[in-house]
Amino acid sequence: MTKLDLLVTGRAMLANEYNWCKGVGTRPGPDGGRQYCARGAISEQLSTHDAKPMSKEHIRLHAATIDALEDELPDYYANVQDFNDNRRTTHVDILALYDRAIAKQRSKQIPRPTGIEVFEKLLETKELVDA
Repeated sequence: MTKLDLLVTGRAMLANEYNWCKGVGTRPGPDGGRQYCARGAISEQLSTHDAKPMSKEHIRLHAATIDALEDELPDYYANVQDFNDNRRTTHVDILALYDRAIAKQRSKQIPRPTGIEVFEKLLETKELVDA
């Protein structure tokens, strides 16, 4: 599991406005499902759902993922909770926050050459050898 995995799944968990909430990390939803705040959608994915605490690895991953979200906050917000719970913050704002964080994480991934790029490189190498 990576930061990108958590962000993509967290966004999917919040895609329906009825699954998003303010003021708490998670709570029962009106349809019998669960509602999550922006941070709660990340926390839920790493929760053990038993009395055991999260592993150190999960704690670090959680913190790094929240940091990735907080890096994309408007300048006047200190943390995800303040942004999520602000009375002016909308569901669209939360999805946009996730979208920015996801885009940044995807841009950090090492690009892998496509099959055609590999083929072209091989042809280029062959032309240099034949010359």
